Amino acid sequence: MVDITSEYNTESDFRSEDINPWSDVKIISELEEGLILDGCYSTDRMENYHMIIYDPTEKKLVRYVDTRITKTNYYTYTHKDPSVPIPFNADIVVKTDLLFDKEVETIELTDLESIEVFTNEFDRKRRKIHIPLPVQLMYFHKTGLIPGTWISISNNEITKISKNDNAEMKSKADEIKKLLLGDSKIIIDLCVENMPIMEDAIPDIRRIAFDLEVASPRDNFPIPEQAEYPINSIATNNNEGNSTIFLLAFEPTRNERIEIEEKLGYKPKIKTFVLEKDLILSFYEEIKNYPAILTYNGDSFDLQYLFYRSKRLGIKSPIVKGRYLFFREEWQFTHSIHIDLYRILSNNAVRLYAFGAKYSRSRLMDVGEALVGRKKIEHDLWFDEMSRAEMIEYNIRDAELTMQLTTFNNNLTWKLLIILMRVGRLSLAYVNRAPISKWILNWIIAEHERRNLILPKKKVLIKEKGSFESDSLVDGKGFKGAIVLDPKPGVFWDVSVVDYNSLYPSTIKNFNLSYETMRCGHKSCESNLVPDLEHWVCRKRIGIMSSLVGFVREIRVRYYKTMSKSKVPDERELGNTIQAALKVFINASYGVFGAPNFYLYCPPVAESTTAISRSMLLKAKSLAEEMGLVVLGGDTDSIFVHKISKDQMAQLTEWSVIDLGIELGLDYTFRFMVLSSRKKNYFGITTNNKIIIKGLAIKKSNTAEFIKGTFHTVAEKLKMVQNEHELEEAKQFMIRLIYEKLQMLKDERFPFEDLQHMVSLNKKFSDYFAKTPAVQIALQEMNEKNEHQITRGTQYVTVKVKPFTIEIQTNMFLNFQK
Repeated sequence: MVDITSEYNTESDFRSEDINPWSDVKIISELEEGLILDGCYSTDRMENYHMIIYDPTEKKLVRYVDTRITKTNYYTYTHKDPSVPIPFNADIVVKTDLLFDKEVETIELTDLESIEVFTNEFDRKRRKIHIPLPVQLMYFHKTGLIPGTWISISNNEITKISKNDNAEMKSKADEIKKLLLGDSKIIIDLCVENMPIMEDAIPDIRRIAFDLEVASPRDNFPIPEQAEYPINSIATNNNEGNSTIFLLAFEPTRNERIEIEEKLGYKPKIKTFVLEKDLILSFYEEIKNYPAILTYNGDSFDLQYLFYRSKRLGIKSPIVKGRYLFFREEWQFTHSIHIDLYRILSNNAVRLYAFGAKYSRSRLMDVGEALVGRKKIEHDLWFDEMSRAEMIEYNIRDAELTMQLTTFNNNLTWKLLIILMRVGRLSLAYVNRAPISKWILNWIIAEHERRNLILPKKKVLIKEKGSFESDSLVDGKGFKGAIVLDPKPGVFWDVSVVDYNSLYPSTIKNFNLSYETMRCGHKSCESNLVPDLEHWVCRKRIGIMSSLVGFVREIRVRYYKTMSKSKVPDERELGNTIQAALKVFINASYGVFGAPNFYLYCPPVAESTTAISRSMLLKAKSLAEEMGLVVLGGDTDSIFVHKISKDQMAQLTEWSVIDLGIELGLDYTFRFMVLSSRKKNYFGITTNNKIIIKGLAIKKSNTAEFIKGTFHTVAEKLKMVQNEHELEEAKQFMIRLIYEKLQMLKDERFPFEDLQHMVSLNKKFSDYFAKTPAVQIALQEMNEKNEHQITRGTQYVTVKVKPFTIEIQTNMFLNFQK
């Protein structure tokens, strides 16, 4: 079993459940072709690997038991003491230690008996090489197999296969080599090797989404672990366009069926049950042959409630607690892979970079409206107050919307998941649930294994590389971050936003920033200093992070961004999907080294990235002003330039490429821009009539609809403004509108719902350490009688008011800092 790092809580977190998560998936020994999706180790003494594969012929999951690589293969030690005998079944492997720039002999143990003998005579804690990853992922790194790719199995041999056209791939490889001419061989090789992997065919696997509704009393959110209320209905929707509703009720009448069809626009299959037990069993039978089952927040509610409700009713459930991810709770079906779309779509890196921050909140209604153009149905009625048609429509629409989140734009989300797996060497369950920092760590470790490198211990890395030199201007941050130029307040016309193309990733690549290249041991490199810091960077070798980030940056910018603008629909779609996946990795890769809980935490990397980037932005500002241009402000990687000509823009671009190696380009131009005296606080209307807002309260998710609606009205008026006279008219319109809205508030002439905002307790009350808005409200509502009822799932409707004093009737507030 691998050693624990500070990123995981206890050794028990590394223990699997007594049953494999996918124990009901059929075991095979031969397979013509299949797509690797996931896998886990068995819990018997042999600890063989159970690889979960999609069989496109049968359209089902299959399981292959690989006896070659067991958990024992991850017991690796440095071989320092020749007096200690090496076990008979051990392998001597020479690896490279990047941190100390030397080769090291290591011992890999291959069976349990060897471990028991060897570890009794050896200081394993000091000599063991730490691998801070689940062994389920290490299997792929040891075998060289890549999740999300195709394989065949014959005579117990696994063979990598591809559905690409070889001639086409060779032509594309030659094109990439020409585009990257002059770049390092390591980066070119990474691009050429990974391109066919990313572009390989992605099957549209059979999948089904479901949503369940529980008959709980009004304003009482059902607690999964208690599962005390009956399941009223379960709706399913598959990617073949079929919907089924499992209903705890009598058969709908003819008129009810007509109403249901009118509301949905089609006839769903309706199955009614007198006994809840039969409803659940019928649902389990319906879903068992689907390779993937989709939910929205199913880990936190749907699967848990089904599991505990089944237990309460004495039903055998195909649901297990999939503990093999260690750091977060996940639930799986024993026959299918469960994909919780909430977990992937609420991942901030995916939200920002893959989907362009189209949604700010991760509720199904917000994500559905932003990505699919459809909202979750809202209603004020409780389930016992709805008609049968209303309840069925509400339930089915949620299942439909969950499915559509994977099918819109020709299966964009599903394809994105597979490409993320391929790039980051991530299993499906891991990419679905793990935070982005774990993706990046796995990506780096996979590259260490591929190159036969030793991963340094965290404490050794910190000792060798040191801490931060600069002081942060932001509380809680250990070093000086990005620069934001002081804005010139006012309204300005014809303002161009000139930005560096992927500034931080480009800095990491061009300046060779990586944990082993910072403050290297070569005397000749000590003069290669980072601006304003005493850190130096290695000149003798290319850093592992520099090459990984460089490969992603170059192939995305130079190849796939161009492909995403192709006139050929298939090429355009492929290019757009891959560049979106790469954007997630490239923009998440530079911040992790400054996070103390990251295993490869290396303050000099994080600090040098921002220091060099600050220097770049100031140089751009300085040159623009030397050219006679007015710089109105700037933010991290861009400057706001007033009335720049095409020739001046070309001059800036040429200078940046030649002198800095990073391209300055025109991002967009504001027809007019409004800057306040505060940094990162502005809005403007672009020349293509798009409104861009930064730092204003209106963007916050907890802003009331009353305020949002008012701003939306003003924004639509501002979009029509073409000159200063029209801007003055728009300002007068805005003043009148605000006065009217203020009077409406005073006169209470508005729907109360427009001022409210929903907050929830998302974990047990005892697990909170900070007084979030939900906690503050809970403390107001709590007393000795209801303390036990206020827990995870409790929801409150709130309205922001002026500060006031109330008497708290519970001593629970003593658990929180003032």
